Amino acid sequence: MRTSKQKAAVSAAPAEVKEFVSAAEVANARLIAIVESSDDAIVSKDLNGIITSWNAAAEQLFGYTADEAIGRSIMMIIPEDRADEESVILRHIRAGERIEHFETLRRRKDGTLVDLSVTISPIVDARGRTQEAGFDAHMIKPVDLNELMKLLASFDKTGRPAALNG
Repeated sequence: MRTSKQKAAVSAAPAEVKEFVSAAEVANARLIAIVESSDDAIVSKDLNGIITSWNAAAEQLFGYTADEAIGRSIMMIIPEDRADEESVILRHIRAGERIEHFETLRRRKDGTLVDLSVTISPIVDARGRTQEAGFDAHMIKPVDLNELMKLLASFDKTGRPAALNG
């Protein structure tokens, strides 16, 4: 939302500026919609590990609402035995390095642990300086051995689905 000063400045601005501001607002709204509709938990944190954004999928995955998470340390979802991971992650982010498909455990609000694949990226300002880190996470689905056995049994000796032989 704009303050009254911002509204006055935009209304007094030339048409080209108004178009640019409007286009930027549309682009920003589009990005917000993408993040909010993602099935992946998308979270950002500052360089001290304080959570600055938390999407709906993060709420579902971790059990904390955005209001509960934003402003708190990311350590609230990191199990004690993995606390050292955060300092390593932040060191890489401060160096401008992206961490891709990092498999780890994180803790939900109810205390249960969840296996995740996480990608962590530096978020830079207009001058290219790292200001924050953004991460997206999704659950690693454990293999259900019973389901795997059923699937394997559904193939014939040649490796074709048995249902196609009928």
